[in-house]
Amino acid sequence: RKTQRKLGYLHCIDDKDGKIYAIHISGLLHGGAIATRKDCQGGIYSPGLMLYIFKEYYEAMPQDDHAQKEYMRSKGIGGWIAVDNKASWRIHKMLGITATGKSMNQFVIKTTM
Repeated sequence: RKTQRKLGYLHCIDDKDGKIYAIHISGLLHGGAIATRKDCQGGIYSPGLMLYIFKEYYEAMPQDDHAQKEYMRSKGIGGWIAVDNKASWRIHKMLGITATGKSMNQFVIKTTM
């Protein structure tokens, strides 16, 4: 994980003791994810991390309208947000990321490991 972090594939918000509050895993690794520790959900950690991740994207935005439209066109397969994760829906909407209207069923199996 330290190597992934040095390469820019992994970003964390942590404290001086190394306790992680929120984590972003690049889409290049396992499809990517942003997650917040259970006791920190609804706080500023995950939105702050998400804004940091998108900072370079928006700084590189072309000025030309046509180039801007092409730059912002989705180049990936998308992502998913739990229907009941209102905080995540709000931050995505604020950044201009909207739902496509497509949906699928996904089941997460909880293991005892």
